[in-house]
Amino acid sequence: MKVNQYLPSWLLGIRMRKSVKEIAAILESNSTSMEEVVQTAIDSGEVEKDSLFFALKGERVDGHQFLEEVAKKGGVAAVVSKAYQGKDFGLELIRVDDVNRALHFLAKEMFKETKGTVIGVTGTVGKTTTKEFLATVLGERFRVMKSEASLNSQVGLPLTILNGDLSAEVIVLEMGMSEKGELKRLVDIVHPHIGILTKLTLVHGNPLEEIAEEKCQLFTSKRMERAFLNEQTASFEPVQNLTIPKEWFDKAPGPFTESHLLEAVGAAVAIARYLGMTEKEIERGVQKLKPFDHRFEKIEKKGALFIDDSYNASPEAVKTALSNLPKGKRRIALLGAMKELGPFEVNSHREVAEHALPLVDHLLCVGKECLPMVDVFEKGGKPVELFHEKAEVASRLKELVQKEDVVLIKGSNSLKLWTLLEGV
Repeated sequence: MKVNQYLPSWLLGIRMRKSVKEIAAILESNSTSMEEVVQTAIDSGEVEKDSLFFALKGERVDGHQFLEEVAKKGGVAAVVSKAYQGKDFGLELIRVDDVNRALHFLAKEMFKETKGTVIGVTGTVGKTTTKEFLATVLGERFRVMKSEASLNSQVGLPLTILNGDLSAEVIVLEMGMSEKGELKRLVDIVHPHIGILTKLTLVHGNPLEEIAEEKCQLFTSKRMERAFLNEQTASFEPVQNLTIPKEWFDKAPGPFTESHLLEAVGAAVAIARYLGMTEKEIERGVQKLKPFDHRFEKIEKKGALFIDDSYNASPEAVKTALSNLPKGKRRIALLGAMKELGPFEVNSHREVAEHALPLVDHLLCVGKECLPMVDVFEKGGKPVELFHEKAEVASRLKELVQKEDVVLIKGSNSLKLWTLLEGV
């Protein structure tokens, strides 16, 4: 079962150690089992010995169908719907009205045991990089727990809590949203003391002011002390209306030249100073920073430099990546379609192409949404090729790229464009 393909099996830290009976009591259910739970999962493929499994019902699969696999892999219990009438396969079943709400509630109750400073990171561009940089720098003084990978969703954040080290001195949590109200639900679980707002760009087809309003829900936490905000967000009314103390961050010196990475350094440095770290500690932490997976990673292959920035794409993020491309014999951009832009789709792709035109020598596009980009490059007299499937572009990329070329690979996460590097 793959409800959440990004759920890792390597969440580190002191794992939850409560009995099935204790967990059932928290969830207002019944159990007499004193078996100890040390790990929580919603993906049967990630179940380990002594796991508690939440049988979530997704759009395509139902977790209740995988209880037998959970049992075979050493799971001890499963949180299931009261409506489930199937076999238990030897698992202790904790029956609840709503499995997803139970996941949230258990995470919220467990998180009450934390004593550390909680930092929430949101925005539409740069959340994960900012979170990773912050955790690295703060790690020079504090014992830090952080969200792994991009576990920032309605499922990912609760799992981070249930599988993480809640005794940490500082807890850095990435917090995302795709629909109205989702960020507020995450805030109500963890109640951050400090909030970070990175850049805001078009996403999910929503107007920017609406996105700003939703993202600013982070600062409604009852424990919020201070907001750290990217300077780009200053013009948004919801940001201007914040009544808590505000501190602005922008680029700060670091082991990079790319502007968006330096903005993440700026956020990390600002918060490190706020938490009382010395300049020497901060400098040591900054020297350890490196780009996170598929976020402007530089990879040399056969004499060419590939920039793997393929984790995700929004108009602002693509333009930023293009503006930060190193020099090379030729600059080639392999851009996948930007998804979830709704009514802004056509104009956004056109704007990105207009930005790319003076910066790129050859453009490869993947996805029908890229037609406006093709139009801009054809009118501008520069080579452009459109591919409707990722597989089609793999061979073309291999034959096109030459020594000393610089190749940017960027597109929506669903395209998984990073896999194209395997065949180059």
